[in-house]
Amino acid sequence: MAYFVAAYLGEMITKDDLFYYVYGSLHSEDYRMCYAHNLSKQLPRIPTVKKAEDFWAFVIADRRLGDLHMNYEEVELYFITYKHGDPRTLGDF
Repeated sequence: MAYFVAAYLGEMITKDDLFYYVYGSLHSEDYRMCYAHNLSKQLPRIPTVKKAEDFWAFVIADRRLGDLHMNYEEVELYFITYKHGDPRTLGDF
């Protein structure tokens, strides 16, 4: 926590903000690809972004991601209708 507070001086970063930043980072495909080799051998490294605005953009997006993951059963259902026969197309192969 102190590392991130020092990285973004003057910003009021809470434990929840940091949690969602880390949560989103660990779910990022770019992060997983970049650190795939290290993740198999050591604890995850959570990099900082250069600007505080970018940090807050990640926090906001990652809160939404966390909300989707935790409340997925509460979203409005999307109904579909299958046509008779094989629903796969040539593009599926």
